[in-house]
Amino acid sequence: MPRLFAKPSPELKLKYQSSRTSVDEEALADYVYSKVIYQAGVDFESKPMVIICACNLPDPKEVDYNRILERILLKLDLFVESDYTVVLFAGGAKHNPGWSWMFRAYKSLGRK
Repeated sequence: MPRLFAKPSPELKLKYQSSRTSVDEEALADYVYSKVIYQAGVDFESKPMVIICACNLPDPKEVDYNRILERILLKLDLFVESDYTVVLFAGGAKHNPGWSWMFRAYKSLGRK
């Protein structure tokens, strides 16, 4: 019986995987920027306020939270030029990050 479809070459597989990865990264970025992190004006010291909503974090079995943290840090670079205030809303979260991830995230925020 003749084969209707040829077996994909390794180059084609690699190209598909890399394009799939970039699509996944774009989807993750869109999700993080629209549901997880927001800019919310300024605090009483006129520092920009950044809101992080842990209640909108996806299932950690589906998405590596370190990738989410990278996206949050990229977004922070766009928001802030100097000191800023971060407010974390974690109430009602279906998927809570662990304390070790929270401390790592806190340490990576740093000061500008």
